[in-house]
Formats: sequence, structure tokens, C-alpha cells
Amino acid sequence: MTRTPLALALAVAAASHLGPGEVSGAEIVSVDAAKGGFDHLGVRLGGFLQPRFTLVPEDEAVGSAGELGFEVKRVRFELGATLKKELRPGVDLTISPAMSVELMPEPKLKDGYVEVGLGPWVHLRGGQFKAATSRTVLTSDRAILFPERAMLSQLVPDYEIGAQVAGSFGKRHVEYALGAFNGEGSNRISNVNRKMLWVGRVAVSPLGAPGRASELMAPAPAGPHRPTFTLGYAVHANVEGEPGEEEASMGHDVEAFLHWRWFTLQGEFLWKVVDFEDQAITDYRQSAWYAQMGMFLPAVPWAQEHLALLFRAEQADAYVPVGSDVPLAGATDPHQAQRAFGFGIGYYGSLPLFKAVGDLRLQAVYTVRQELEDQPYDNDEFVIAGHLAI
Repeated sequence: MTRTPLALALAVAAASHLGPGEVSGAEIVSVDAAKGGFDHLGVRLGGFLQPRFTLVPEDEAVGSAGELGFEVKRVRFELGATLKKELRPGVDLTISPAMSVELMPEPKLKDGYVEVGLGPWVHLRGGQFKAATSRTVLTSDRAILFPERAMLSQLVPDYEIGAQVAGSFGKRHVEYALGAFNGEGSNRISNVNRKMLWVGRVAVSPLGAPGRASELMAPAPAGPHRPTFTLGYAVHANVEGEPGEEEASMGHDVEAFLHWRWFTLQGEFLWKVVDFEDQAITDYRQSAWYAQMGMFLPAVPWAQEHLALLFRAEQADAYVPVGSDVPLAGATDPHQAQRAFGFGIGYYGSLPLFKAVGDLRLQAVYTVRQELEDQPYDNDEFVIAGHLAI
């Protein structure tokens, strides 16, 4: 089997601590025996573009305008570097600054951090980056299975400002992360309440694992085709808002991942409670789950490397009041519990002239949406999504 762009992305990911990472791309500078006591300097430059066509029916009865048209969902610029010093055979000291900027609909810093690593075991990162609250949140936008993540990802913190220690042991048999953040979200000047967002995650892979390289993985370029599976747990606790108006929350996330040859399976379950300091505001719970599968067409030449079937079932209830009954504002109220089933097919390849660095993805996905609190409306969605990256 030829080395596909997916397999290449996986190989690059395995060389870094956290998978393809928040910052990836092609190495444009590679210098051995760099000055300053380091053995190697590498500079990575990358980015991606995600155009899209979306169709959602109009439902005048409930005041839903639907959607019809084209958009550029994401335009990302990424820049990173790595300074490496071999302390002893097999043990490297690395210093890795990284930055990524989202340009749509307006420029916004996504990643901005420096990471210091000692082998694969201990990596200390400080700045703005993704908190380890969910497997799908941590996976790069480059490598998610569907054009968008599951609804579960909207219920947990993602980009935050803070510090984290993380690492892995063996062939990623155990991965861990522990972080403290402001808890105010991204691109904020300071922490307004002197209280922190605490995040912890541990993942165990008895047979070894590729980390979070991708939510869709191809067979190994050259066997044997060993399966890998991962079980993980993440917890986060946060207090937001100014004194007197604080909102405390705690979430628990359980994850599972399995890959064998043409099949990639992944799922998560989230349980979260929210408690307001103001007794006049109703406390509430949140829960969500998803299960998804990506499958390259097995044993079919060319197709088994480039065409994949996609499926996802998910459910989310973002607002379950505790001790009171709060009615919905209408069918389109975002607090209404939702269930969705997504079906699709995707092409995965590269640009003919840039096979070493090109990543081309085309997906057609139809999603059936169901409202679970007896206020339905017509909001099924059809998307044709593209992704081009270096």
C-alpha cells in the first residue's frame, strides 16, 4: 500500500508529543548543529483553508430562515519551531514556540504558546492553547472526522490561557495532562475573579496508540496491521464571573477510541453540572454523547486509500434545570435537547504537484436532526465541505 497523506500526517504526529497538534505544517527550515548549544533547529510553516456549501431548509412556521449558500468556514495560518538538544541517547530536550491565527471572519489568535519538553514524559506548556477537556476538542481542525465536531464539544472549555504539564509513557500506553487556566476563554486580558479552571486528563492504550493523530486513520503503510484502542477520562472544574455573580461548573468526560485497518471508531460521554452563586438563578445540568465511525472502503484498490464512509450518532441536552421547570422559548430555542444522525462520504488525497505537503479533503454529509422536547422543526442539513492544507 502506498504511503497516503493520511499516513504521512500520522507519522508526523507520532513524532510530536500531542499529535498533529494545534500547530502543524511543513518544515521549511531544518538546521543541524544550530548555534546556542542545541543540536537541531526546525521551523514549520503551515495552514489550511475550509470552503463549504450548506443547505438547511427554511421553516416559516417556527421562524427559522434556514441556510443556503457558500462560505469559507476557516482560514488558518500556523507557525512553529523546535529547538532540540540530545541529553543522552533517546532523551531530548526540546523548546517549541508555536502560533496559529484564524482569519475568518476576522483575525483571531488561536494558539500562542511555548512548550519545553523532556523526552516524551514531561512537557510543560504555557500560553494560549486547548485545555484537555475532551478528545475531540483536542484533535486538530485538520484531522476531525466530519466537517464539524460533535455537539458535545460546545459544552466544554476549549482555547484557554494558562499552563499545563503533560506527557506519555511507553509507546503512548499512558498519556496524561494536568493544567490550570484563567477559565475566561481565549484572547482575554486577565482573570477577572482570581479563581482558576482546573483540567485533568488520562488515557490508557494497552497496545500502544498514535495519540490524537486523526479521527480517521488509514491502514499502516506497511503492516502488520495491529489494532489499537484507547480509554480515557477527563475532568474540569471552573468558576467564572465576578464575585457575587459567579458560576461554578464541573464536567466529567469519558472517551473511547479504536482503530484497526480500515475502521476508526470513537465515542465520548459528558456529564456536567452548573451552580450559580446567585440563588435566584436556576442551576442546571448538561449531558452529551456521540459515537462515530469512519471506514475506508476495504480491499478495493485506490478506494481503500482515498474514499471513506462516515457515520455519527449524537445527542446533547445543554439545559436541564435543577429544582424548577423552565419552559422553552420556542422550537428554535438552543436549550432544547437535540439528537442527530450524520451520514457522509469523503475523499482524502493530495494536490498532484504537492504530494509531500498537500492535504486535500472533500466531504458530502447529510445530517438528520431531531428535537427531543416536543417542539420539532425542519432543520436537517446538507453540507459539501472542502479542506486544503499544507
